[in-house]
Amino acid sequence: MISLTHSLRQARRNWLWRRDIVRIHLRWKFGINWLHDVKKLSSVWRYPTHTLFDVGANVGKTALDALDRFPGILVYSFEPHPTTFEQLRRRMENQLSVNPIQLALGAEKGLAEMFEYKEHTLNSLVPDSPYITNFPQNSRQLLVERDTLDGFCAARHLNSIDVLKIDTEGYDLEVLKGAKGLLQNRAVKFIYLEFNQIVGCTEQKRGLLSPLAEMLGHFGFKFVASYNDYIWPEGGFFAVSNALFALPPEQEAKTS
Repeated sequence: MISLTHSLRQARRNWLWRRDIVRIHLRWKFGINWLHDVKKLSSVWRYPTHTLFDVGANVGKTALDALDRFPGILVYSFEPHPTTFEQLRRRMENQLSVNPIQLALGAEKGLAEMFEYKEHTLNSLVPDSPYITNFPQNSRQLLVERDTLDGFCAARHLNSIDVLKIDTEGYDLEVLKGAKGLLQNRAVKFIYLEFNQIVGCTEQKRGLLSPLAEMLGHFGFKFVASYNDYIWPEGGFFAVSNALFALPPEQEAKTS
């Protein structure tokens, strides 16, 4: 009897210890690894993580990181630049869960002018992207195919996007404008996008977090954390950061 009582007490202590560890884990600081933060929130809210849309995929780093964090996740990698897309396609040849798609996404469907630079990570659908505005470089223009997120998903009968990552060098707001239907239907749960400043002067239109946050807040999204890529202090000040937004299950989207 004593042995049984001791065992029950020990089991209870172990259970309390594990419960406290879980609580501590949930209180860990956010803002170090965005995919890890998505995984933590998805677990708490019991959200599925079956699909990730990588808009501005470049050569596929985000896709590989997502597969490592979420084995079996289905990734749609959007990259409009022909040379970069070919590198992406070759890199993902053995990744059956990754779908490379040579397409730009924005607020409208149709051909769009892309500005190409020597460093392919700077390619953008806008001539005044934040980096190029601060560090001018010569560009070459080419036409690329463009669609909206709403249109792309409707044509393929895709009803939801569990995780949406956008890295389009100043074109992020246009991508969101093309997803208003999905956002209105609460069909997107996590959004990770790039910014350079919180707010800016009247002339500055690209790379600001405030208009992105305002639009997402309209649909019920909450700011989770920011993640700094790098800071360039020489010749002024230039920062490249990202922000994670999440749609809590209890939050109702605003419709007006």
